[in-house]
Amino acid sequence: MKKKKLIYFCITFLLLSSILSTCSFISTGVESLDYDKARKSGRFVIHKSTKVHLYDGSVVVYENGFEMNNEVIKGKGLRHDLTRQNVTSVALLPVDSVASIEYYEKNFETGPFLTSVPPVTVTAAAGTAVLLVAIFGSCPTVYTFDGEEYALEAETFSYSIARRFESTDLDRLDFGKVLNGKYILKVANEALETHYMNSMSLLTVDHPVGYEAFPTNQHAIVLFGTESEIISATSKSGNDVSELISARDGRFYESDSLKLQELTHSLTRDWIDLNVKIPKKAEKMVIAVRLRNTLMNTVLFYDIMLASQGIKAIDWLGSKTSNLFYAWRLGNWYKKHFGLHIQMFDGKEYRDVVRIGDKGPIAWHQHAVEISAPDQDVARLRFAFLPDNLFIDWIGVSFETNDNYHTKMVESSAISDFNQERRDGISALIKEKDDKYLVTYPGESYVLEFQVDPVSAERRRSYFLKSRGYYIEWLRKEWLVQNPGASGLTQFELNDETIKKTAQLWLNKKPDFEKAFFESKIHLRETQND
Repeated sequence: MKKKKLIYFCITFLLLSSILSTCSFISTGVESLDYDKARKSGRFVIHKSTKVHLYDGSVVVYENGFEMNNEVIKGKGLRHDLTRQNVTSVALLPVDSVASIEYYEKNFETGPFLTSVPPVTVTAAAGTAVLLVAIFGSCPTVYTFDGEEYALEAETFSYSIARRFESTDLDRLDFGKVLNGKYILKVANEALETHYMNSMSLLTVDHPVGYEAFPTNQHAIVLFGTESEIISATSKSGNDVSELISARDGRFYESDSLKLQELTHSLTRDWIDLNVKIPKKAEKMVIAVRLRNTLMNTVLFYDIMLASQGIKAIDWLGSKTSNLFYAWRLGNWYKKHFGLHIQMFDGKEYRDVVRIGDKGPIAWHQHAVEISAPDQDVARLRFAFLPDNLFIDWIGVSFETNDNYHTKMVESSAISDFNQERRDGISALIKEKDDKYLVTYPGESYVLEFQVDPVSAERRRSYFLKSRGYYIEWLRKEWLVQNPGASGLTQFELNDETIKKTAQLWLNKKPDFEKAFFESKIHLRETQND
């Protein structure tokens, strides 16, 4: 027994040593904060690099953070005026002059990136008080062009809320058309966020007619053949929801308010139970869905993760989320509770088979998973999720798939900015996964052109956008002066209480929040083909 314990200790020690010695581990480097003491003194110290956006359109850069009380920001700041041409030193800055604060990555936001916030965007927003009320946000929004207008297609890396959570997305594009051999899309920043785009390419998939191509959890492609007839589709409440989830028509299933109320008291899930007949000798089953998130996740991010921490959210975004162990804990906590959990009945109970992650509240997303077909006559599937966290428009099942497809990654052949000027030089920033980023600010957009080869008449082509990056949310002024705990909230914690509090906030805010969210979208500057 002692020998086994010694071996276990040695293995554990080696594993911990390897983790702690990796170059990817980053210490928090942030002092612990006594919130009660800080509230009484009214003094908060911020350690991370920040840009403070003022109502007059100027920006004050605090490269090494600052100290703030209820009335004044103190620190070594450089104020860049409306034109970004004149720079002056700032020692004291009234809090009342602040519209919002942005944490930024100092490592690669040097030179032109440090103060490249477009003055037109800032002044337009400040002049219409948008900086006070803008709540729209969910990373870069993507639009495709059909020759006449742009159509919303996707929102990329929606849950990559800090550099440690940088991720890759693969989104299907349905509305764009090839024009003179070119596929055109627009990538936009329509929120009070800074977007860090690492890579962005067009993926073409040529496959047999009669199949649809879908992205998978592993950013791969799976082909979906003839759709099988659904025997039944029933909600947790016992209602028949077949008509709501049988077609991609915008008529979708959503949880009722009673289930959301239940979530405010105890952790519970809503679900759709789906039965489908399994053909004889079927080996594989492809399950496809069309869904999008409600704004409950937005409430979690805005009101719990950020607003409840007040000004200290700057350090949370900049330091704590970069800690490897904390990021791992946060990621596991989120995956456990959020997203769409697909389960299968094994004769005794429903067991988790696969999970489809959250996709954002703005655009509909289509996704598929491929699993082994059970040796049964009927597959009993359950699609489980937190109440009122998802809208589900379509669920399809096919026992026909095909590996006869060809993919090709296409890099942009031309890029134009919001001033309709060619910016092909920035193609290198989004060419591949590396340490180079295209950094965009509210109101900016880029039009990307992709030169594509013709497709044969015997094949069908599907288009996908493969992107990688993350974003940093700007802190609104009302969050900066937020008194942690004053509204019944505590500092963000990875526990069940956080979910219940999120559900209660969402229940209270839902009637007005949805309308305000979409109406607060930042207006884009003009782009070509608009």
